[in-house]
Amino acid sequence: MMTRKEQLQHMEEKFQGDFWRAVESLIAQGWRMNDFRDAGIEEIFNESFYNPIAENMDYLAGLMPGKGAGSEWMNFVLVNTDDPEEWYSLDYQEFLQAAANANRPPFPAFETAEETDAAYEAAWDELQRCKQLDVQDKIYQEDLEKRKEGWKDYDGK
Repeated sequence: MMTRKEQLQHMEEKFQGDFWRAVESLIAQGWRMNDFRDAGIEEIFNESFYNPIAENMDYLAGLMPGKGAGSEWMNFVLVNTDDPEEWYSLDYQEFLQAAANANRPPFPAFETAEETDAAYEAAWDELQRCKQLDVQDKIYQEDLEKRKEGWKDYDGK
């Protein structure tokens, strides 16, 4: 059986040297941050990439399922809450506390801190995106109401 490092090298060869496509393929096969660490990913980043190891590790964590799960969780919470404004009013620290304490549904759990951090960041980004969409919708609805005041029914009524 091949080691994790050999599996990563084999996958990179399969994708003709496209390292990130190889990584995405391995993630799709179930690899997580610890699997990449076992494959020596930090050493590869140090030897083969110009940007800092931490930046590459953050990018890798962003590819993990945590990012999608965090975003999906936040969307579910906002759709199923009676008052999304409660969430919109939170600063980042308050958000982290509220997400950690949530139990319907609970915030997704992951094996590594990187995946968990990626999930929290994605949930926060989704919260900010939804907040902005709601603001835009309110502005649109207010504008629509103002326009309705001047409308006339063409049936003569």
